[in-house]
Amino acid sequence: MRVVRIIIGVIISLAALFSGGGTGMAMGGFGICAMDFGPGLLAGGIIEGDIFSGLLALLWPKVWWVGALVFSLPMLLGVPFAASNREWQRIVGICICIVCAFFVAFAGGHLDSLAKKSSAG
Repeated sequence: MRVVRIIIGVIISLAALFSGGGTGMAMGGFGICAMDFGPGLLAGGIIEGDIFSGLLALLWPKVWWVGALVFSLPMLLGVPFAASNREWQRIVGICICIVCAFFVAFAGGHLDSLAKKSSAG
C-alpha cells in the first residue's frame, strides 16, 4: 500500500470520526446538538455513514470494516442521551445508521473480489 493511500485513508478516517460524533449527538438529542428526529435526520446519518464507510472500503479493501467502525463508534455517544430521555426512536435510528454503514462497507470491501471473479470466468 502506498503512503499516499495511507495518508488519504487517515484523513478520511478522522473526518468520519468527527462527523460520526456530531451526528450521533444530534440524533441522541444532546444539548446544543439536538435536532428534531425525523426522516431527514435519519437519511442524512445513513448517507453520511455510507459515504465514509464506502470510501474507506474501496481505499483499503483488506480492512473494509475500518470506515464503518470509525464512523459508528462515536455515533454511540448519542445513545445514553436518547436513553435518558426515553426517546427510543432515536436509539433505533442510530442503530439503523450503524447497520447501513457496515453493510455498505462490506459490499465495498468485497467489490474488488467480485470483479476479479467475474472477469476470470
